This record gives sequence, C-alpha cells and structure tokens, in this order.
Amino acid sequence: MAECCRGERREMEAEERRSRAVYIQQQQEKVELPQMAWEDAFGQLLRQQQQQKQQLLLLLQRSRLLVSRLHAWCCRARQQLQQQAFAALLQFSRAVAAALQRQRAAGLLQRAWRRHQQREQRRRQQQQQQQQRRQQAASKLAALCEGFVFPAQQRALLLLAMQQLQQHAAARRRLAAAAATRIAAAWRAYAARKTFTQQRLLLLLLLPQNEQHRKRMLQLQACWRGAAARQRLRRSGLLLPCEKEQHQKAAKIQ
Repeated sequence: MAECCRGERREMEAEERRSRAVYIQQQQEKVELPQMAWEDAFGQLLRQQQQQKQQLLLLLQRSRLLVSRLHAWCCRARQQLQQQAFAALLQFSRAVAAALQRQRAAGLLQRAWRRHQQREQRRRQQQQQQQQRRQQAASKLAALCEGFVFPAQQRALLLLAMQQLQQHAAARRRLAAAAATRIAAAWRAYAARKTFTQQRLLLLLLLPQNEQHRKRMLQLQACWRGAAARQRLRRSGLLLPCEKEQHQKAAKIQ
C-alpha cells in the first residue's frame, strides 16, 4: 500500500510538474508573442523610414540636378537676350547714324541747290539787265541812225556791227550757261564725294571689329595718296624713281 501511495504521489507530482511547465510555457508564449509582433512592426517601420529616406535623398539629388540645369538654362537665356539686345541696339544705332547721315547729306544738297538757284537767279537778272541795256543801246543807235542819212555802205557796216554784237551776246550767254552747268556738276560731284567720305568714315567707326575691311580701306587710301602724289610730281615736271630708271635705260640704248 505504501508503495502504491508513493507511486501515485510521484505520478501526481510529475503530472503537476508537467501542468506547471505547460502553464509556464503558455505564460511565456503570451509574453513573447506581443514582443515579437512589436519587434516585427518596429523593424518594418525602420525599413519604411529607410526607404523614405532613400527616396528623399534621390528626390533631393534630382531636384538639385534640375535646379542646376534651370540655372544653366537661365544663364544661357540671359546671355542670348543680352546678345540680341546688343545686336538690336547696334542695328538701331547704325540705322540712326545712317538716317542722320542721309539727313545731313540732304541738307547739304538742299543748301547747295538753294545757293545754285540763287546764283542762277542773279545770273538771269544780270543777263536780263545786260539784254535790256543792249536793247536800249540798240534802240538808241537805231534812232540815231534813223535821224541821220548814211550811205548804203555805212548802213551795211552798221548792220554787220549790230549782228556781231548780237552774236557776241549770244555766245556770252551760251558760255555763261555752260559755266553754270559745269559749276552745278562740280557742286554735285563735291557733295557726292563728301557724302561718300562721310559714309566711309561712318562705316569705319561703326565696324571696328572688321579688321579685313579696315585693312582694305587703309590700302585703298594709301593707293589713292600714292597716285595723287605721283600725279603732283608729274605735273611739277619731276620724274619718279622708276621713271628715272626707265629714262636712263632709254638714254643708254640711244
């Protein structure tokens, strides 16, 4: 009996230990499961935060790249606008200078034309006065001739003298008209030369960057000055060095 009681007691103790172990395990599971869930949620939150941080860094890099590109585009656009504005200003200044030049040339031509008209008017008045004086003298001479009785030979001589006087007056009128025409042509040529010179100087002033054009103009000016100097020397009777050599060679050959 005692052994049976001990065996039952041991079985009861073992059963109690098993039930206690099961209870402890259940309690541990009840405690550990929320902790594991919290750890999983915390890990998932950390991963989400890292992903958001990476996305923010990528967005920041893209925004910086976009800002740099926008800044470069703004700089290029500003430079292009400045160049266009400078080109427009230069074109406007050239147009204004050309308009002023045309206005000055027109003013010069108008003044020259008015002076020419005034000279022509004075010349016509002088011619009219001379013609009136000649007509008065001819009428006086005719009246005197009518008052006297001349032989036929003297009358023919008087008529011939009057015809010669009329021819001489007509020749003087033709010479005066030709001189006025030459003077007007000379004034027009002078105005054209002056306008061309002013336009050339204006072109040289407005295009300082065109080195080729400036060199060409300087060469042309040097050629013109050399040609003018040679012409002056020839007119004064002097020989140029090349002409002296040719003259010496011709003298030796002769």
